[in-house]
Amino acid sequence: MAQMIYLDHNATTPILPEVLDAMMPYLTAEWGNPSSAYKFGSKLKSVIAMAREQVADLIGAHSMDVIFTSCATESNNAAIAAALRANPAKRHIVTSQVEHSSVLNYCMALEKSSTPLLGQEGAGGGPYRVTYLPVGRDGLVKLADLEAAITEQTAIVSLMWANNETGVLFPVEQIAETCRARGVLYDCDAVQAAGKVQRAARICAMTTDSQGQSFGFTSGSANQVSFFATSATGTILDARASLQIASACATNCIGNLSASATMDSHRVTLARGA
Repeated sequence: MAQMIYLDHNATTPILPEVLDAMMPYLTAEWGNPSSAYKFGSKLKSVIAMAREQVADLIGAHSMDVIFTSCATESNNAAIAAALRANPAKRHIVTSQVEHSSVLNYCMALEKSSTPLLGQEGAGGGPYRVTYLPVGRDGLVKLADLEAAITEQTAIVSLMWANNETGVLFPVEQIAETCRARGVLYDCDAVQAAGKVQRAARICAMTTDSQGQSFGFTSGSANQVSFFATSATGTILDARASLQIASACATNCIGNLSASATMDSHRVTLARGA
């Protein structure tokens, strides 16, 4: 039988031996709950702290701003949900026609829902409105189309950095600047950029203004970049008074919101600048 040649590392990657070696102690002997009151679990807090430092170093964030989600899908969903909950009066989202399904499916569901926490009763206000920007023959969105699509009702712009199917790189710096100038939160799905695109190390700077205030979110995923790590691992850089990263290393990928959109109410409030 011919050996398979795998060429879809944009979808997922195999685990490198050194990554597996680093993980094995915590999959076998050291499997305690770090939130436990007893030492068997609580001693693992230092291991999580080290992981936070490593993720923060990758993108120039502060380790104290690292929180955990289960995957990039959850990160994308949570970023959009947080923006909507922070600005309940704003019910408009701008995205593109070529976003990852985690963004497109959530946006399409929101067009039929009155709450960002799908499956839960909300305060009403009617379904959300979504503008899906087209792309040209080069696979790029036009900045003029983005500028025209943003209104006073726009809560968030969600546009990817690198397309997982075409490899096209969106002009994220200009997109971020447009959103900053218009006072709109920007969610950048950087799953296919972090670890691959050289300037991805400037993720924090991209969604921070000249006063050091954050105005955006950035999502990533360990198994879909150059980490060659486990599935169900994602990151999110979310907006609040100071920049923060949410990284994920959980056992299940929660495709929708359930617990993820509870990105604590205090975080949502801070994302609004309160």
